[in-house]
Formats: sequence, C-alpha cells, structure tokens
Amino acid sequence: MVWTLGDRVTHAAKPDWGVGKIVAVLADGKLRIRFAAVGEKLLKTPPLILVTGSAAVTLPGAAGSAAKKKGGISVSIGEYKVAFLDLFPRGFCDPRYLSGERAYKIAASKMLRKTMARKPLQSLTKRGHCDEVCRLAQAVVSATNLIFPNEKMDLSDALQVEGASQQFSGALSDLLHGTGKFDDRFTAFCAVLAAIGASQWTIATYFSYLAEPDTHMFLKPVATKRIAAACDINLNYRTAPNILTYRSLLRLSERLADELADLKPKDKIDLQSFIWCVAR
Repeated sequence: MVWTLGDRVTHAAKPDWGVGKIVAVLADGKLRIRFAAVGEKLLKTPPLILVTGSAAVTLPGAAGSAAKKKGGISVSIGEYKVAFLDLFPRGFCDPRYLSGERAYKIAASKMLRKTMARKPLQSLTKRGHCDEVCRLAQAVVSATNLIFPNEKMDLSDALQVEGASQQFSGALSDLLHGTGKFDDRFTAFCAVLAAIGASQWTIATYFSYLAEPDTHMFLKPVATKRIAAACDINLNYRTAPNILTYRSLLRLSERLADELADLKPKDKIDLQSFIWCVAR
C-alpha cells in the first residue's frame, strides 16, 4: 500500500502503541509516525493497518489543531514543513533541492523568456506564423515534467485541429504580453483552451508562471487542494480553469509564503516545488 501524509494507522505488531499519524514519508520505505501511546517513531516498511472512521482519533501536538475534513483529518502546514525538511534538511538552500527541484524550472523559465519574448512572439503572431509559436510553446512545455504526459498529448493533439494554432498562438501572445488587465487575458486564454479541447489547469497556468515566477503561480489540483486545506484557504476550486480559482490560488501562495517565511522561499517556483514535494 502507498502511504501518504496524514494517514491514521496502527502497527500490526505493536497494537499497544495505539493509533498513529504519518507525519513524514521518506525514502526507502521509511515513515515517521506519531503514535498516541509512545510518541514519534521512525520506521522502515512497518506492517501497518489503515484506520478510518471514528477510530481515527486526533493525536496530540500539531495534528490537534488541524482542520477536520470529510473522511479524516487534514495535515497541518507545520507537518508539511517537517516532511519538506526531512527531504531537504537545508530547506530551499539544500543542494539536493536546488539541483533536483529548482534548477530545471529556472532553466525552463529562462528558455520561455528568451524564445517567447514580447517582440519576436508578437512578430510571429502578426505575420501569421502560428505553427512556429505553437512549436516554441510545446518546446517550453517539454522542458519540464510539470505538465503530465497525457496533458501534453492533449495539447499536442488539440493544436493539430484546423484553426487551433491561430487561436492558441494569439491567446498565448496576449496572455504573456498583452496590455489589458491580466484577469481578462487569463480568462480569454482559458476560453481558447476550452474551445480547442485542452482545458487543463496545468496548461492554463504554466506559461505565465514560468514567465513571471515572482508574480504567477502554477496549479496542480490535487496537491494544491491539500495545501489549501492546511492553510485554511478556500481555493474556490472548479475543474475548468477560471479567474476566481486562480485569484484564490494567488491568495494561497501569499499565505504559504508567510507560513514558510523562515525557510526563505525566493519566489513562487519555491512555493510550487514545496507543494509538489510534500502534498502530491
């Protein structure tokens, strides 16, 4: 069984330890579990039994203040921080984090800002070179693993449909470099994604996130919703990309930046990396 943060369990060989809560999932099958009777234990591939329903009692400590949710109890942001520091003891300055999580996103951001800068992108769009704009966009998408393979395929297939490349290239150019309000540009981009059959949150937020990582945020729904619950932020989540949810996402990023202030995140690339590392 795959264990996740917040799971309530008992140890099959140590029932007297009582109900435990998984507070960190580490490498090599190691789990950090806080048991009601004996406190925190670091165990490797222990024989665990999942506890659900009324038996999944709240444990002392940080978990006690976590907000309840349907089907169990949410993980606190403090517990997510513990899990992140278990992975990267030096936080956002940890060499493993910098090389494994941050470096390729920074490289993709530089790639986007170079290949899709305002003048060349707008020039390509005005001259009707829409296929080239789509090629550049797909190259940036392929530069990271942020968008799932099936979603990349959805975008690729969508852009093959007649007329789709013109719609997409124009909306993307306006999203990145338009002069109107961002809310309107984002809404228009989402409408085009829906029209061509590529309406995914990852695609809707990817380009602006890499273009301006100090300002914009990337959304992978499952992990982000878990962090929103831990931060007590209403994400106003809807499956179809929309500006209300996106504005809620930006509020979440501000709250998360405050919660992680002691770890000194540099930008929203660090915030998104934190979310993915601990809450996926």
